[in-house]
Amino acid sequence: MLELIDGMDDLDDFLAALTPETPRVVWEAFTEVRAEIPAALPTRLAERATECGRVAAAQVLRG
Repeated sequence: MLELIDGMDDLDDFLAALTPETPRVVWEAFTEVRAEIPAALPTRLAERATECGRVAAAQVLRG
């Protein structure tokens, strides 16, 4: 699943779908599999988490 997300032509569309209303469990899932997330994606997810007010998730995703 993570490789599919990373290989998307327009990752911005995926990231835009993550909103402040995205359930915490979604962000927690990303943090739990952080080590498996392809290279550039954790940084992008962390930026989006910060924009959505998910500071704790952003910190974990940044490593």
